[in-house]
Amino acid sequence: MDTNLRQPQPLFAHPIRYEIPAFQRRYVWKQEEQWEPLWEDIERLADSTVEGERPAAHFMGAIVLQQMEFPTGTMQRRLVVDGQQRLTTLQLLMDAIQEVLEFRGHSNPAKRLSALVLNGEEFCDGKPDRAYKVWPTVIDRVAFQHAMSNDLSATEHTASRIVQAHDYFKGQAIQWLDKFPDENGERDRAANALEAAVSVKLEIVVIDLGDSENPQVIFETLNARGTPLLQSDMVKNKVLHETGIGREDDEGDATPEMKRLWPFDQDEWWAQDVGRGLQRRPRIDVYLNHWLTLRILAETKPYNEFRVFDKYAGVQTANGDSIQEVAKDLGTLGSIYRDVEEFRRKDIALFLRRRNVMNVGVVTPLLLWLLSADLAPLNLANCLGALESFLVRRVVCGYSARGYGGLFVGLIEKLAEASPEYASRIVVSYLEAIS
Repeated sequence: MDTNLRQPQPLFAHPIRYEIPAFQRRYVWKQEEQWEPLWEDIERLADSTVEGERPAAHFMGAIVLQQMEFPTGTMQRRLVVDGQQRLTTLQLLMDAIQEVLEFRGHSNPAKRLSALVLNGEEFCDGKPDRAYKVWPTVIDRVAFQHAMSNDLSATEHTASRIVQAHDYFKGQAIQWLDKFPDENGERDRAANALEAAVSVKLEIVVIDLGDSENPQVIFETLNARGTPLLQSDMVKNKVLHETGIGREDDEGDATPEMKRLWPFDQDEWWAQDVGRGLQRRPRIDVYLNHWLTLRILAETKPYNEFRVFDKYAGVQTANGDSIQEVAKDLGTLGSIYRDVEEFRRKDIALFLRRRNVMNVGVVTPLLLWLLSADLAPLNLANCLGALESFLVRRVVCGYSARGYGGLFVGLIEKLAEASPEYASRIVVSYLEAIS
């Protein structure tokens, strides 16, 4: 392990690609918590430089890298083990400023920044994505390409924090430059000061790992730093680490096997926040909670999913199942969950709409069981009819929904003990007994 203090200029000046591996989370930094404090430091550095002072450098934190193999004469590649939020933000910041400077006609500082965010065409071998010095994890790549390109519109990706960060820094750079009059070379001096602030006035500790050090284990050890990991991030890390397929292919893309094992990074749907108020969470974490409740037949407390998954996976593997089989089940039920949430099942669409009106998401584990049990259409319809009748009657009577979680777990237990062909009979008798 080798540790050095680096500025962005030497970190990005030569042709290189920093690749965010599959076990990393998506980009999650936010304006109030990270972008604004960083921009305030950039402004301080730039203001001091314009005034002829020599400001102290701003320390951005640490990143952990591991050398990747690359043929002699080709571009260097590094695996980003930790610090990908900082590294990605730094690239978005520099590119946003570069775009503003280029548009305003400050060509020299714009060109210097361009060399820090893009590799030369001669190093890309005809593959456009190799132009980027940082290559994000799969789910962020399209938004990143549109944010970082002056020629591509990011309109369709405004929900991405990647695009939001770029837009924020671009807006701040415009406002800051507008403070200086465009006369006597004053705005030119400001443009050069802003470029210097982000290229040579920032400092990062770069930790280079040796070949024998395991990047995923180190990532898991370091995950408490910065923005806390999602519960699903830690589950994903465990799955990919234990299966040994956490690396991407030579082009930096997720392998087909990886996509099958963890299909939740293929689009934005799973990352969207759902719920209300303080209960809003990414949809993948909400689903993970429902899936665990179904599989362990006990309610799972929010933000405790990784610990429960770790214990459940341990029991399953001890009983002869592999972690791949556990992950496959998570993915299979995930497809059913998406069918439910997007109303893809026309045969149960009316029930789902009424479920949403009554705000009884706690019934979801039971729905997952019923829809994965391959029930005959009439059997399923009778189950949902009885369930809807039970819920509506309790709403009309003004009964509290408290305790529904345990109630439906008990029903799943009864269903799991019998043959699926008796499902509607079991649902009716169970709900009649507690009505």
